[in-house]
Amino acid sequence: SLRGVAALVSRYIDSGKGLPESLQKRFKNPFDAEIGKNLHFNPSDKLRLEYGKLLFLRRRYTEAIEVLHGATQKLNVDWRVAYRSFYLLSRAYAALGNIKERGFYAALCKRCHENFPLL
Repeated sequence: SLRGVAALVSRYIDSGKGLPESLQKRFKNPFDAEIGKNLHFNPSDKLRLEYGKLLFLRRRYTEAIEVLHGATQKLNVDWRVAYRSFYLLSRAYAALGNIKERGFYAALCKRCHENFPLL
C-alpha cells in the first residue's frame, strides 16, 4: 500500500494527465519536478533509472549495475533512460575497477548521445 507522495505519484502515473498541483508543490528542486513531470512516459523504465541512480550515489555499485542492466536490456527502452543508464554503468564499473566494462558502457553512452556532457 502506497502512502503520501508515493500514492500521489502512483495516481498521477495512472491518470495519464499533467502533474497535479498537489504534487508540484512537493518538488522543491526544479530537476526533481522535471523528473516527476515525465514519469508517466514509460514509468517503469524511468523509475528503474532513478533507483539505479540512488543505489549508485549510495555506493552500492553491484546492486546499481543489476538494476541498470534491467533498464538497458529491455526492448524499446526510453532513449534517455538508455544513455543515462549506460553512463552510470560505466561509472559503476570504474568504481569497481572493471576497466573493460567501463569502456564498453562509456562507448555505448557516446553512441547513443554523442554530445553527452558528462563523458
